[in-house]
Amino acid sequence: MVISNLVSFTHFHADVDLRAVHESVASDMDVAALSFEFHELAARVKLASMSLPDVVKCLAKSDEYPTMLTALSRILAAKPHSADVERCISANNLLKTSLRSALKLSTESMYLFIYSNLPPTAEWNPRPAVLSWLMKKERRHTVPKKNTQQFYFRNFFHHDSEANDPYCCESNVDSAESDGEVSREPMTKEPKTTVSNNRLHCDFFDVV
Repeated sequence: MVISNLVSFTHFHADVDLRAVHESVASDMDVAALSFEFHELAARVKLASMSLPDVVKCLAKSDEYPTMLTALSRILAAKPHSADVERCISANNLLKTSLRSALKLSTESMYLFIYSNLPPTAEWNPRPAVLSWLMKKERRHTVPKKNTQQFYFRNFFHHDSEANDPYCCESNVDSAESDGEVSREPMTKEPKTTVSNNRLHCDFFDVV
């Protein structure tokens, strides 16, 4: 009943119930102004035969019918499906897992608001948000004590203890070069050949 009444309202039919339309989409506006503007626009045959988007575009060009423009714009913006609600529920299910069962409702609402309204990452500047987070209270800066003992740290990050690390070849080479003890001989040695007593001998024990 409500949908059919709104359809009649958008087509400027004479049998429309304006009070029902006022309660559904324009309860914050004057019902008398809505009725006056509706009947004035219904008298225009050309405007009544146009589609709803075209009517809204036409009324938006002037300030003569603000009440009707607001009511028709709300009807045009309304979606006849629940896709947005379903997306919000899906995002909430992904957010509040078993590991986040103690998440506050206010924090959850903020997460969903950011998920739905955040601009593209390329256009977002995180500095104001980070500054606001830092200014809320004093933050502790804790340096892990056992980070240098981890395997990934030892092989990927430079540290003072790397000089004594047998697994870090680059640090050993750098320290040796600084002391002037780097050997310039090639890594792979060729077999040494010597002539002794008219015989050819090869020292293969030097081959690496």
